[in-house]
Amino acid sequence: GPRAAGLPGGHHRPVLVVMDRNMDLITPIQHASTYQALVDDVLDHSANRVEFDVAPEGDAAGRRGRAPPPVRKRYDVDPDADPFLGRHRFSPFPEAIESNGAELQDITAREQAIRSKTSGGGAGSDAAGGGNSSDLSAAVESLP
Repeated sequence: GPRAAGLPGGHHRPVLVVMDRNMDLITPIQHASTYQALVDDVLDHSANRVEFDVAPEGDAAGRRGRAPPPVRKRYDVDPDADPFLGRHRFSPFPEAIESNGAELQDITAREQAIRSKTSGGGAGSDAAGGGNSSDLSAAVESLP
């Protein structure tokens, strides 16, 4: 009881515990920091299908100041069909996020190259260039 703790009159002494999260060594051991674990933590999923709500694009306050309801999106998650997930599901998520940015830049550059091919050629450039339309078709097919 209180007398045994050496506190007079049965008063309890408050305790303040200050901990530094930099010294928290057990959390990384208890939870993996992989891309797959991030997807598991953040998204609703069941049977290799993730679901999340997306706010519709456009004029959000168009109807009496009310935003339109979110749209529920569903995607199948298959590491065999999704090359990015297949390559990065066991990678640390900072590395996967960085790789995602690099792939986005690569895709944007390829998209710009396709746009420059379509807008850069004048009338008759296909006949003069020979395989211009087949090059364009191959470039479009290479995009994810």
